[in-house]
Amino acid sequence: MSATMFWEKPARTNVWVDRRLLVISLLLLALGLVMVSSSSLAWAEKETGDAMYFLKHQAVFAALGAVLAVTGYFASPARVQASAGWLMVLALILLSLVLVPQIGKTVNGSRRWFDLGVVNLQASEPVKLFVIIYFADYIARRRGPITHDFKQFVMPLAAVTPVVILLLLQPDYGAAVVIFLVVSMMLWLAGVKFRYFVLVFSSLAAVMALFAIASPYRLQRIISFIDPWQDPFGSGYQLTQSLIAIGSGGWFGLGLGDSVQKLFYLPETHTDFIFSILAEETGFVGVCAVVVLFWLFVQRCLAIGHRAEREGIVAGALYAYGIGIWFGVQAFINMAVAMGLLPTKGLTLPLISYGGSSLVVSMFAIGLLMRVHHETES
Repeated sequence: MSATMFWEKPARTNVWVDRRLLVISLLLLALGLVMVSSSSLAWAEKETGDAMYFLKHQAVFAALGAVLAVTGYFASPARVQASAGWLMVLALILLSLVLVPQIGKTVNGSRRWFDLGVVNLQASEPVKLFVIIYFADYIARRRGPITHDFKQFVMPLAAVTPVVILLLLQPDYGAAVVIFLVVSMMLWLAGVKFRYFVLVFSSLAAVMALFAIASPYRLQRIISFIDPWQDPFGSGYQLTQSLIAIGSGGWFGLGLGDSVQKLFYLPETHTDFIFSILAEETGFVGVCAVVVLFWLFVQRCLAIGHRAEREGIVAGALYAYGIGIWFGVQAFINMAVAMGLLPTKGLTLPLISYGGSSLVVSMFAIGLLMRVHHETES
């Protein structure tokens, strides 16, 4: 199938994009560039000799993400939906290949990346979007039967279960949890009977809990989460340093660039724990601003989805619901981990944390959202 078959120029209209969603996304992206620059200065200088190393790379990723956002906007909605099954197959292939020692790259004990030479691709990032597209297509085609026929409800779960298992084998428990929650909420929005929902997903939750407890790596994270101060210089080190950073911020923060914890005290300052540095430098006011921006982002996604559903664009509505839930759940988990409310998951803060895979896939998803909005206005 030719790639050009996926390219479809939108119908003429005065409403090309959702302006509020665009502004919110640009604000989050701009904040991310500022915080990546601030949080990574010391680490970049030490590791590469260039204090702006991570900022430069993130800016390149943002430019690439902008190109992919435009690609997502011009992608034919019908072709995207028609490719849902193949995208799920691709997701399984990616997650299987990354586990092969000669292909997948191991970082900090987890085999999650493909080394593409110039950049590393984290397999779970495109997989999240592929799963959303697959479930949106399935629910759109079988929305009636799926709400009252247990077999129709279980069939798509048979496809997503291997995805979750492969993620747990990496291990990437955070991505598995995000996919689990996004799928759950998409099915709930589709009107699945409550007893089906409880039966299947309580079983999957038990399996995921078993994986967590059976892994010494994951079990140690849970123990450290419960009481990080028992071993503040060992297993609880990362969380205690994160809490110190957040507590130091006060109401208005220490000021941009004035974080102390980023000076080799708190690991992963520009990736998983960038929220801690943001809290330290901008304080409670900055934290509230970030929370509000993500809340507004999710609200716009749900509004776009609701309008698309009223217009009969069911698959597009489910794309919007799924992407909004994905961003909201992942942002909540990232911030909750930094504040010690959840065990460490290794998840980025969407559009803000450093990371090419997360940023470009997120921006492509936003392009799809804008196209759904455009279709409702055509």
